[in-house]
Amino acid sequence: MITQVARRGIGALAAFLCVASMACEKDAASTDTAVAVAGSAAETTPGATGSANAAPRRGNAQPGRVEAKDFDLDGAAALIRDNDVKDGKALEQALNQSARHRVDTDGDGRRDPLQVVETRDGDQRSFQIRAIPSTRARRPPDTVAVPIATIAFVAVGPTVRVTMRYAEPVVVVQPPVIAFEVPLVVGTFAHWVLIVDRPIFIGVVVVIETRHHKHKHKHKKGRW
Repeated sequence: MITQVARRGIGALAAFLCVASMACEKDAASTDTAVAVAGSAAETTPGATGSANAAPRRGNAQPGRVEAKDFDLDGAAALIRDNDVKDGKALEQALNQSARHRVDTDGDGRRDPLQVVETRDGDQRSFQIRAIPSTRARRPPDTVAVPIATIAFVAVGPTVRVTMRYAEPVVVVQPPVIAFEVPLVVGTFAHWVLIVDRPIFIGVVVVIETRHHKHKHKHKKGRW
């Protein structure tokens, strides 16, 4: 009799221990699952935030962004090809006076002035056309200038080969390259570039800042 009671007690105790063990394993599994989910969420959050921050801006608000349509590369080439300009100063003036150029690198709604700067490498001569953001007019041009186009000159016998292309900051699907030859004769832009003894040309850009002043008028009371 005592043996049967002992056996029943031992069986009940084993069942209790088994149930308790299963409950502990279930709780542990739930805890592991919760930790795994939390870890997945922590890894996903930075990615989602990065995607939101990387959304492209609208319009031309990105500093240095220039669309190809904002600078008439063929029109600029025609100034030299048709001998409409004789030197760097005339080229710079013609570019800034043309309504075809609407470069606005800082997105303030105003055209940026264009500067022409010469570079030399041995006998090679090239010019860079760059825009000076109108909102940064008081800073040194070399620190804020945005390259727009380049012009290279190479002497080929009695002629000069001229090559023009957009600079890297300009957004264009298929960057065109404009190449042509002009005669190397006195009075032409090519002659001024390759023959005339002169210092390196660096254009001077004058940015006119427009400010609006409020005028206050004081009216004196008079007797009628």
